[in-house]
Formats: sequence, structure tokens, C-alpha cells
Amino acid sequence: MCGEATGLPINSAMTVSSPDLISAHGALRLLLQVHPRVQGGLDTYSNKDASHMAERECSRVPGGVHQHVCHDGAHMNAALTFTSCALGRMSWKKFPVYVLGQFLGSFVAAATIYGLFYNAIIDFSGGKLMTTGPTATANIFATYLPDHMTLWRGFLDEVVVTGMLQLCLLAIADKGNNPTLLGTQAIVTGILVVIIGISLGMNSGYAINPSRDLPPRFFTFLAGWGSQVFRTKDWWWVPVVAPPLGAYCGAIIYLFFIGSNKRQEPQVLENPLAFEDHKISVLPKTTSHQHGVASLTPVSVYPEDRPSALYNP
Repeated sequence: MCGEATGLPINSAMTVSSPDLISAHGALRLLLQVHPRVQGGLDTYSNKDASHMAERECSRVPGGVHQHVCHDGAHMNAALTFTSCALGRMSWKKFPVYVLGQFLGSFVAAATIYGLFYNAIIDFSGGKLMTTGPTATANIFATYLPDHMTLWRGFLDEVVVTGMLQLCLLAIADKGNNPTLLGTQAIVTGILVVIIGISLGMNSGYAINPSRDLPPRFFTFLAGWGSQVFRTKDWWWVPVVAPPLGAYCGAIIYLFFIGSNKRQEPQVLENPLAFEDHKISVLPKTTSHQHGVASLTPVSVYPEDRPSALYNP
């Protein structure tokens, strides 16, 4: 729970905090345009905007993953936790503990970002905290369905995108099927999230994580945006229900078609001196009264003729 509660703030807070996006006047407008979870900025994407988003996503995800997933087994995603329990890889008793930690961490991250960007948010919105329209700011914290999408198309989009995420994460960690090198999982996961966001994030904002969407949404409800954060297009429940379903489907597809049950272990030669044709190079002994430099020419002997001292190093 501690890993979840401390890992998600790192993950979530960095999503909307990039130095080059907050330094200049009017930077919140650029933030709203670049952020992949904003409906108003969908027509304003450019190559530069996409590069900003990729840099931010690729920097935030490895941070949380390396600090907590690689060290204490944190998931930082309720959809992944649900899938682990559904597949029997983790006890259901741990599920509420993991999710509670994730929700607490995400809520704290949303509060932190709100405090840091409060003046910019008020300046941009004119003091009116809205969920839709040209000055909407609630979409900084959670996903909202754009005008060109219907509710059920958005639901299907979240199922497919989260399924792809789970499938690729299993491939990254599958020790029986050529996994990524030890220590590189964090950066590979970061690149994966960037690719998913750039290629598939336009339709619904790729929530892909109930823990990343629902707690910040609840925070905006308390912070002044009001009940509209739950009423707008009745979208709020989709990022909670669709990602676990998609993650489970992605895991089933991977385990059925791709996954391996064989664990690859490194080969170790237990006793390399056991072969009869091995030769051992030894140096001649020198005594303390010898003044000359002893010859360093190695003398080759077979194992059966080697001194007993070599058997007990």
C-alpha cells in the first residue's frame, strides 16, 4: 500500500507538470492544447506539441515504475491489480489494499497539482471552473469524452487500449519468452505508454487506469468544479469499468496465444575442472632467499598430476 500511495503521486503529478509548459505567460493554454486528455486541444496538435507530450509521458512513467514497481511490486493501476487477482497471481484479499493506496496517492497528486497551478487555472478560466467549453480546466485532472465520440465507442476504445497495454506489459515481464533486459523495464514501459498515447489517445484520452482518473475527478468535485465532473456525458464510470475489462482480455489473449510457461534460467557450468582434457597453468614456487626474478613461464599439468593445494583453495 505504501508503494502504491507513493508511486502514483510521482506518476500522476508529472503528467501535467513540465517545466517548459509552465514558465511563460499563458502556458496553461499550451498545457491544455498539448495534454492528451483534453477535448478542446484535439484540433491543435502539431509535431512540437506531440513531442512535448512524449517527453513528459516518457519522463513520468519510468520514474514511478522504477522507484516502486521494480522495488516493491506496486502496480499503480487498478486495472492491472484486478487482472493479477483474476488470474490468480495475487490474492483478492490484497486487492482493496492496493486500490486504496492507489486512490490515496492519485488524490494527493491531484491536490498537489491544483495547488501548484492554482493561479494559472484561475487566470485561464476567468475564475469559472468548467468541465466543457473553451475555458474548461477539469480535463487537466481526468478524462472527458470529446464531441466526436459516443459513450459506447469511448467504452470500446478504453477496452482496446488498456488491453494492448496489459498485453505488452506481460510481454515485457515474461521471463519465459525473451523478456526485456533487467533494469530496462521502466524505460520500455514509458516508451510503451507514449506510443499508446500518441497513436490511440485521441478518441477518449486513454485513461487506461481507474486509479488515475476517478480520484482526481473526485478531487475536482470537491475543489469547485461541482457535480458536472460526474454528469458531463455520463462518462465518469467508463474509465472505472472499461480498463479492468480490457486489461483482463489483453492478459487472456497474451497467455493463450503468446505466453510461455517455461522459465528461462541461465546455464551454469557447475564443475569446469571435471573434464580430463583440461590443463591447469601453475607458476613455479620461489623461496625468500632467491634474489633473481623467477621465470613466469607457465607449466602445464593434467588434473591428476596437479598439487593437492589446488583442490582446497
